[in-house]
Amino acid sequence: MTLEELLDIDVVVTASKHPEDLFETPLSTTIISKEEISNSGVTSIPEALRLSQGLIVREITPGNYDIHIRGYDDITKNVYLTLSYNTTILVMIDNRIVYSYFSGGTFWETLPVDLIDVERIEVVRGPASALYGPNAVTGVINIITSHANKKGKNITVNSQIGTNEAKNASVNIGYNWDDKTKLSFSGNFTERHRFDTDYFDFIRKGYTSVDSLTMFVSPVKDVNGNEPWTFLEYQEELGAYYNEDLSLRRVGGNIFLTHNFKEGSNFDIAVGAQKSQSQRTGFVNLATPLSQTESESYYFNAKINHNNLSGQFNINTGKDENNYKFNSYKFTNIEGGNLEYFKEFKNVSIRPGVNYKFLSYNSPFTYDDGFSFNELNFEFKDEPKKTFLIPLLY
Repeated sequence: MTLEELLDIDVVVTASKHPEDLFETPLSTTIISKEEISNSGVTSIPEALRLSQGLIVREITPGNYDIHIRGYDDITKNVYLTLSYNTTILVMIDNRIVYSYFSGGTFWETLPVDLIDVERIEVVRGPASALYGPNAVTGVINIITSHANKKGKNITVNSQIGTNEAKNASVNIGYNWDDKTKLSFSGNFTERHRFDTDYFDFIRKGYTSVDSLTMFVSPVKDVNGNEPWTFLEYQEELGAYYNEDLSLRRVGGNIFLTHNFKEGSNFDIAVGAQKSQSQRTGFVNLATPLSQTESESYYFNAKINHNNLSGQFNINTGKDENNYKFNSYKFTNIEGGNLEYFKEFKNVSIRPGVNYKFLSYNSPFTYDDGFSFNELNFEFKDEPKKTFLIPLLY
């Protein structure tokens, strides 16, 4: 980006939750524009983040990424790879948090939007917990979506086919009524495959087929007997089967509605859903670092702005199945009543606000008292495992 182009970008909102000149932001900030993304030839949002300074973008398996700011990517030595992804960056879509409150971190393959929906990406490097809460330890990534910017019809279609059966397709159709009302529909599909179908075996310390994997513990079928489970029996019992060839399959859809009443007064509504299946590190499965993960989620997001007053309400619900039934849960996240008032004086600005959160994670998979990995004794129950109610006033 040339200096002239950079000077044209005079507004950034993520660094202080208020539009301001890029050069006056209190934190180190980078804006990745739609034009930069298009000219770079990247094929996914995580890959586009390589255009920002100070970010480590690591591809774990084809199409699955982990992202860190300023090198804060250390994993505690000699632990299982249950938290091999970043837990200190807060990721948002149009200020809607997509952070996983259950295990921490962001699962990039579960985002419902794709590059075709992106207007720009704002990357804030440095602690922003005072504005966004305790999860914004090393920074914030805010993905800002595009809403039918040209008057009349707006139609964009993109499709790509690559080696090893890689496929990517997306479409965005919208209409702009004289820059007052904008309505957009978008959909996206991605599929990526592994180049090698073998798995690393913890015990053998080498690669083997999924049928030959050995378990690093020896759970028994019956607490009164000594017959151990084989890995294949363990898979069948827990539904933790593997699609050895697939790395990522994701489909998502979104509807965006924006209406401007007058300058400084508007509302935005967005609804969408995604369903994804991926294979990546992240959850222990007693045999190999890679785990199968399925996710299905639905969201509703509403924002309103009137002069110095702003409010936002969003709900996100769905289910995640990590190793399928093993480590699976349903979730409902409600963030409502995010009301803020911004007032700026000559040298001082104030921002009083109130925030309400309700987080519920229910797992049907529970263990008896005294559970041990050496005695795989479990039962299924439909009862909540974790429920959080967090009112905030600041």
